[in-house]
Amino acid sequence: MISLRSLRVSCASLGALVLLAGPARADDDPSGTGELVELERGRLAYQAGRYDECAKLLGEALGLRGERRLRDAEVIREARLYRAACLIGSGRDADADAELTRAIQEGPTLDAPDQRVFPPELVQRYIQLRVGMLEELRAQEEARRARELALQREEEARRLREAQRVKALEKYAEVQSYTTVSSRWLAMVPFGVGQFQNRDYALGYTLLIAEGLLAGVTLTAVVMELSLHREAVAAGARGETIDDVALSEDVRTLSNVATVAGWSFVGVSLLGVLQAQLGFVPSHTDVRYTPLPRNLTRTGATGRAPSPSVVPTAHVGAGGGSIGISGRF
Repeated sequence: MISLRSLRVSCASLGALVLLAGPARADDDPSGTGELVELERGRLAYQAGRYDECAKLLGEALGLRGERRLRDAEVIREARLYRAACLIGSGRDADADAELTRAIQEGPTLDAPDQRVFPPELVQRYIQLRVGMLEELRAQEEARRARELALQREEEARRLREAQRVKALEKYAEVQSYTTVSSRWLAMVPFGVGQFQNRDYALGYTLLIAEGLLAGVTLTAVVMELSLHREAVAAGARGETIDDVALSEDVRTLSNVATVAGWSFVGVSLLGVLQAQLGFVPSHTDVRYTPLPRNLTRTGATGRAPSPSVVPTAHVGAGGGSIGISGRF
C-alpha cells in the first residue's frame, strides 16, 4: 500500500523533473510533450509567486526575443494568459495588456479566461480589451473571409483551367492527321477519276455521269447496228424479202449515233483528263478522329464520332489498277 508521504515525494520528483527539463523544440518533439514542459515551467513559477521568472520563461517559449518553441495554438494561448498574469503580478500592466491583446488577436472568438484559474484583474482586463477591439476584430474577420473567398475563387479558376487543359489534351490526342499522295497516272483515267483524286467532287460526278451516258449510248447503238446486220443475214438465208432501203436507213442512223456519241465520249474524256492534269493536287492532308479509351478520358466520353461520307477511290499499281467506293460511317 502506497503511503501519502511516498505519493507526495513522487509528485515533488515529477515537479523537479519538469523544472529541470531543458527547453525543447517543437520540431524535435512531434508529440508536443516539449511544449507542455515549457508551459508547465512557467505555470509552476506563477503559482510559486516568481512572476519575473515566469514572465521570462514564457517569453522565451513564445519567442519574444528568439525562436519560438511553442507551436500548438491552445498551448500558445494559455502561455500568453499565464505570462500576462505574471506581468500583472510584477506591476508591468502595459506589457500585460500587450500580451492579452495578442491573445485576443490570435483567438478573437474564444471565451474569456477562466476566473477559477486566473486572477479577476486579468479577466477584467481581457474583457475590456476585447470590447475596445471589436471594430478591429470585425475588420480582421472580414479580411480573413475576403482572403478565403479569394483563395476559393483562385482554386476554382485553377480547376477550370486544369479541366480545359485536360479537355484540350484529349482532343489533341484524338486527332490523327495523314497524307494521301496523288498519282499523275491515275489523273489520266476518264469517268472523273482524276477529279475525284483532286477532291473536285462536283466536276467528278458530272464527268462520270456524262461519260457514262455517252459510253452507254455508243455501245447501245453499236449493238443495235450489229443486231440489224445479223437479222438481215438470217432473213436472206431463209429466203425472206428484205426492205433494203429501210434497213440501210436504220443502219445509217445507228452508225451516226454511235459515231457522234463515241467521238463525244472521247472528247469529253480528253477534256476531263486535261483538266485533271492542269488542276492536279500532289497530296492531301486529312484529319481522322480516333476516340480515346474510357480509362484515359476525364469524363469517360468516347470521343467525337466521325461524320459519314462516301468517296470514290482508284488505285494504279505495277500489276494493274482498281476503281471502287469507300465509305465512313
